[in-house]
Amino acid sequence: INGTKNTIYGALSLTKATNNTVTINGGTISNAVIEGAQSEQNIAANNSVVINSGTLNGNSIVCGAYGYTKASDNSVMITGGTVSGRIYAGYAANKNVTDNTLTIDPLHTMDISGASLYGSNASHDQDSSGNQLGNTLDVYQKGITATNVANFSNINFYLPSSIQSGDTVLTLTNSAGTDVSYSTVSAYV
Repeated sequence: INGTKNTIYGALSLTKATNNTVTINGGTISNAVIEGAQSEQNIAANNSVVINSGTLNGNSIVCGAYGYTKASDNSVMITGGTVSGRIYAGYAANKNVTDNTLTIDPLHTMDISGASLYGSNASHDQDSSGNQLGNTLDVYQKGITATNVANFSNINFYLPSSIQSGDTVLTLTNSAGTDVSYSTVSAYV
């Protein structure tokens, strides 16, 4: 796929949008909107976007799924390619966004230095009562750079066996800083 301002959905539905996948294996897209699925009036669940290669540049938006009433159990997995813009594990019009996952697992050459990573579009990944929504960032490598991370209940670092004292796992370049005080941050070897 090559082009500008492309919108790519695994499914577009007025009702429920479930069990759809968009896989990007190459090409160049500028200012893209890529969603595992979109439900314009209902729930989006169990949808995914997988990016193995290619270039998404400009103000691209990648989202596991968009649900009008709810987005749950959706995922974005990035294993390679160049991605700039905003990446959401899940997104819902009313911010009912639960248990979505964004995975960064560089199996191929990857550059997400121009991307901001979000678990949801709900501030601090909390509902109106202050309960965490359970959206998760999983990072499976060291030496990764991104613009920022926000709105994750859980941030998990799965450290490679090659990790050394002083190695940096994730560098964030947003000059305004990053607040993950509401997130549970864990590291696994």
